[in-house]
Amino acid sequence: MGHMLLEAYRTSGSFTFTVNLAVQHLLSLLYKDKLLPLSPPSGKTQKKTTRNAEIRAKYAAGMSVPQLAKEYGISKERVYQILKDR
Repeated sequence: MGHMLLEAYRTSGSFTFTVNLAVQHLLSLLYKDKLLPLSPPSGKTQKKTTRNAEIRAKYAAGMSVPQLAKEYGISKERVYQILKDR
């Protein structure tokens, strides 16, 4: 059984292996006969998106980082990350 090695060639003609192509190929083999969901299986992501928007709005309205951390039960560091959109 032959294996296909994904490869790409630079303009100079030299061989280079790209991780993105390898991952795409592997996923296409693993999920060949399966339909992948278009959205996350849980609503958790949407809830956090809503929560993060609320945190940004409350901060813009004058609420402090320690107050936000306490209200949402998260660390001050996490509030700063949310405010920086990470």
